[in-house]
Amino acid sequence: MKKLLKLTTALVLALGLTTGMAKDEKKCPVSGEPVNPKCTLKYEGKTHSFCCGKCRSKFDTDLKASLYHRLGGKQAISAAV
Repeated sequence: MKKLLKLTTALVLALGLTTGMAKDEKKCPVSGEPVNPKCTLKYEGKTHSFCCGKCRSKFDTDLKASLYHRLGGKQAISAAV
């Protein structure tokens, strides 16, 4: 039961953290610099903007390493909940 509670908590936190990523479209989520409208990444139907390709690559790498992504993203989390 404790394992299930911990897993559910982790899933809820992961879902909450990733759904808030695209809130500020004017600043790069990695560096905080103004975004370049040509430097974007689409994930789960949301377009995230970045200041440069280096930040986009870091964001993509970190996203793929996240627990949320490894568990299957929005579709898997929604099915589990």
